Amino acid sequence: NLSPDNQFFSYAAIANANPNEKQSPVEIAVLAAVRKEKTRSQQIERNVIIHGVAKSGTDQDADRDDITKVDEILNVLQIKRADVKRQARLKRKDSAVSSSSEKSELIILELKSTEAKQKACSNARKLRQHSNMNGIYVNEDKTVAQRDAERVLRKERNSRNDCLDGSDENGRRFGIEDGKKFYWAIRDGTVRKVFLKPT
Repeated sequence: NLSPDNQFFSYAAIANANPNEKQSPVEIAVLAAVRKEKTRSQQIERNVIIHGVAKSGTDQDADRDDITKVDEILNVLQIKRADVKRQARLKRKDSAVSSSSEKSELIILELKSTEAKQKACSNARKLRQHSNMNGIYVNEDKTVAQRDAERVLRKERNSRNDCLDGSDENGRRFGIEDGKKFYWAIRDGTVRKVFLKPT
């Protein structure tokens, strides 16, 4: 068995442990957390989140307006309304929400297939080409653990970029290595150097 005091155990080691051996409370807790995360991940695997669609009017009017606005977004994403299984606004948990932040409530779309979800995320960049979609973004839904992990990555990326000496006319920072400009970015779940192509 792994010692409860050992902070460097792995899930694989726990999962592959001898079933006849009694698991420690720490091992049991880790397995429960991983199973919960996996279940939650499966529940949202076809979901996308739409940011920036303002809520308007009464609840009845807002629901009708939401359908109209989302249909416009779906058109840009090249997703059919028939591919949407469920649409709903996500309510903020904090009660003291300002009127401006109320307008930034999120809309969740549960699509009928992972293919539709992947297509929606792939085409999300096309929203920038439409002036009436200004401030609207589409991202895949994430579990709490995934959001926490991404928050850590963004913090590391920003910290590394802040340490770079160069900056362009738009204020974006860059470093120079072997005569080539680079910056730090998140790629495949890690923070990596990305070298800029010569102009």
